[in-house]
Parts: sequence; C-alpha cells; structure tokens
Amino acid sequence: MRPLGSPSPLAPTIGRGGTSEGEGSSAGQRPGTMYVGMVASTKLHKSAVKRNRMRRRCREALRTVVREHADLPTCQLLICPRSSSLDAPYAVLEEDVRAFLSVLR
Repeated sequence: MRPLGSPSPLAPTIGRGGTSEGEGSSAGQRPGTMYVGMVASTKLHKSAVKRNRMRRRCREALRTVVREHADLPTCQLLICPRSSSLDAPYAVLEEDVRAFLSVLR
C-alpha cells in the first residue's frame, strides 16, 4: 500500500495522448486488442454484490459481442454501468454493446 500523498503509479500515463512510437499507439499492444476496465462506484448501488453483478453482466455482454466482430481496432475502454443494467434483459445489454461497437469500426 502506498502512503497518502505519494504519487500515483499511473501518474506518468495520465494526461499523455500519444507515445514515442506514434500517436495513439503504445508499446506492447497487439493489433486488434481490446483493453477493458469496469467502474461501478458506491453511488451506483450500496450493495457490493449488486455492483459486481452489474460489472459481470456488462463484461459478459461485451465479451460475447466482441467474438462476433474480428475487425475491431486496438482500443481501451472504460465501462461505467448504469443502475438499469442490473434489471435490464441481457439481450438489451448486448444490443447496446453492438450499437457502441458499430461506432468504433
């Protein structure tokens, strides 16, 4: 655990748009790779079990839809589920992911 006030381990990457290898690329990334992060704060729901369920449902919908598309570019996604993702039918989540990924192509 790092002490309060010490710099974040991510501090060198925050605020940097490109790298020395070219704009938008970064060392070690394979072509067509998708890096995904999930964020669900306590504002979303107080129960950690329900927040984790939202994360899992969104991650699984993304995983199943990405398998259908082989031509996606390398990208980094930060997904912030809404509280409606807890009760929404799974097909609706997949449809939202398809709509989002159509913008990437």
